[in-house]
Parts: sequence; structure tokens; C-alpha cells
Amino acid sequence: MIWTSGVAIACVQLVVVRAVPFYHRKNLYYECREDWDLESGRIYTIIIFVATFALPVAILIFVYSTIAYHVFRHVIPGNPDCRRDGNQINRKIKVIKMLMTIVMLFGVCWLPIHVFSL
Repeated sequence: MIWTSGVAIACVQLVVVRAVPFYHRKNLYYECREDWDLESGRIYTIIIFVATFALPVAILIFVYSTIAYHVFRHVIPGNPDCRRDGNQINRKIKVIKMLMTIVMLFGVCWLPIHVFSL
């Protein structure tokens, strides 16, 4: 499904991109430009933003929050032991920090690309 979505998103570019010739210092060059009417280009950009950034971030936040909730709520079976329980809490906090870091890195890495295309 991911590959199919990626191909479908890329195929749109086959239809709308044109090679436009231009001269610079008596040399002929070609520049690839998207040939959209204003409304269609805006709609496409919003769809791409939602499909490739907003939706994945929302899914990551939901899934990783659920994982963090279950990790933090899990209690070790057996008799309570302060040392063991303290170590377990420290490990749980490390896992939750890692999950938060993954979501933040995804956002930090992909948000600038989408901001510049909007």
C-alpha cells in the first residue's frame, strides 16, 4: 500500500511537469516547471502535505502514545523491590524518551520541506 501510494503521488508529476526552454547568455536551457492552474496546484499541495506529513505525524503520535501508555502502566509481577522497581522505572522513562525523540525527529526533518512547498 505504501509503494502504491508513493507511485500514485509521483505519477501526478508526469502529467503536470513541463520542460520550458529559456536562454541564458546565448545558451539554450530547459527548466522543469509544474503547469497547474492556481486552484489545482493549491489543492494538490494540501493533499501532499496531509498525506505525507500531517497524517503520518498523527499516526505516529497515536501509536507511540499508546505504546508509552502500556509500557508505563505495566507492573512487574512478584514481590515489590525498591531497587528493581526503580531500575524498571528508569528503563521505562528511557523508552518513552526514545519514542518522543522519534516523533520529534520526524517532524523536524520533514516540516521544513513542507513549509517551503506551501
